[in-house]
Amino acid sequence: MKRIIFILTFYLITWNLFSQDTIIKTNGQIIIAKILQVSSSEVVYKRYDMPDGPIYTEYAYQISSIKYYHNNVGQPKEVQIISANTKLDTASKKVIFKKHRLAFSINLLPIFINERSLYIDYTFRKKHSFGICGGYIYANEYLQVNLLSTDQGSNPGTVWNGAVFRFNYKNYFSPKMRHYFGVEFLYKSLSYSNMQFSNSIGERGSNSFYRSEKANLYGLNLLYGYHITSVEQIFNLEWFCGISYRQRIRNYNTMTSTVQGSFQNPQPIGEYTLHQVYPFVFIGFKIGFNAHFK
Repeated sequence: MKRIIFILTFYLITWNLFSQDTIIKTNGQIIIAKILQVSSSEVVYKRYDMPDGPIYTEYAYQISSIKYYHNNVGQPKEVQIISANTKLDTASKKVIFKKHRLAFSINLLPIFINERSLYIDYTFRKKHSFGICGGYIYANEYLQVNLLSTDQGSNPGTVWNGAVFRFNYKNYFSPKMRHYFGVEFLYKSLSYSNMQFSNSIGERGSNSFYRSEKANLYGLNLLYGYHITSVEQIFNLEWFCGISYRQRIRNYNTMTSTVQGSFQNPQPIGEYTLHQVYPFVFIGFKIGFNAHFK
């Protein structure tokens, strides 16, 4: 009986020992560990003697090889991450293994939007990104609309000049860190002066009026984005889309109003304040460059 217990104990100890993974670093250090994740840039593991301890990360270029145990095979198997004999290009190595990225981008399609903005995004370990954006809104003749609903409640309307600011957080979730989800806070300060508008209902009549307006817009955006170029490159090209919940506080002054025909809803003259809440769907493209550093 004692012999059986001894054999079982010995078997469990040796099986547990050989089921552990071994990390061999380029400086000769050997780490007994449990491998959690292996990628082209890093190895994530827990130490064998601290199974409930912290999670460690080693850069792949600091590792010569890994020997790990496959439960489905039943024997150790050596996996070469980066061989000591492999020659790496120094420039690409600096880009691949630097964990900080700073991106500078601008809007790509100026004809289809009325905004000029600079985006600055800081990304840590290719996963967590914090960004700011500042720019200005301008009159774009391709997007200009001179029609406003008479009640001003069903249509957010259009304003043409002002400033825009954004603050966002993005989380990269794909293996190559190109896809991300994010949340963004938006603020716009907008205005226009003495713009002419007109409304009409077929042949029944029309209403023309001049108006000046100042508005503050607040928005909460939910983002999805994709980097068309690799995030490890210097050149950056990406697209994004999302949905937004927006609130606009409008202070406008209608100076004159001219009615022709049998139009029944002329614009009231005077100063008014209007609060509008509405959803918004958007899509955009950004182009710029990345700077990588330790």
